[in-house]
Amino acid sequence: MQNVSRSLKMYGDDMKKWLFIFALLLIFVVIQSIYLYNRALEPINKAEKTAVNLAKEHYKLKKIEEVTYFNGEESFQIIQALDNNDENIIIWVPDKNTKNMVMKKKEDGLTEKQVKKFAVSELDIKKLKDIRLGMKQGKPAWEITFIDSEGRYSFYYLQFDGETWIENYRLKAV
Repeated sequence: MQNVSRSLKMYGDDMKKWLFIFALLLIFVVIQSIYLYNRALEPINKAEKTAVNLAKEHYKLKKIEEVTYFNGEESFQIIQALDNNDENIIIWVPDKNTKNMVMKKKEDGLTEKQVKKFAVSELDIKKLKDIRLGMKQGKPAWEITFIDSEGRYSFYYLQFDGETWIENYRLKAV
């Protein structure tokens, strides 16, 4: 009986040692994951900060409401803001050629709700994935991403003002 008790105690000590090693390894992996995640976001955060500063230099902005990222033919930071005249504006700032910024009054374009209504009524949508602001062929646009009735992943680009569509892509279902 004493041998069994001693072997359980030894087993318990070994188990504690392994649990301690596993806990240290787990903490190391979590810390490394957080570090890598933050490093991966650095370029995006830097581009956003640069775009906001450029927009503030060129336009009199009272408040930045939202900044989103669009990656198409060219990458853009899209800034929704309130200017000093209390007008809602949207500024498309290219990541590379920042002299080609485009500013539109929000009221001159469609709202996301209007784009969704258009998409649901006019496009062959099985599942709507996303609607977001972007830039296509040098024109401010709405990018509508969806799965069509044939299971194809589809992109539809509608001009910001809703006057016409720009382009439509459908990727073959796998």
